[in-house]
Amino acid sequence: MMALPDMPHAIFIHGERVRTFDTREECVAVALKQCWGRLFDGAFVPSPGTEIVPVEPTPGTAPK
Repeated sequence: MMALPDMPHAIFIHGERVRTFDTREECVAVALKQCWGRLFDGAFVPSPGTEIVPVEPTPGTAPK
């Protein structure tokens, strides 16, 4: 499945979901504030053990 920028994304640290956000941009912004990653040449580079992955929307909350 190709991740769309406006779909929910979650931060996982060592395989455990830490936070979920409505968009990838929100997810990256918080990851940067929490020092769970950095920007390199304009791209987000997660810290070791950290992943930002698309997740399925919670049932009943999908956009219409």
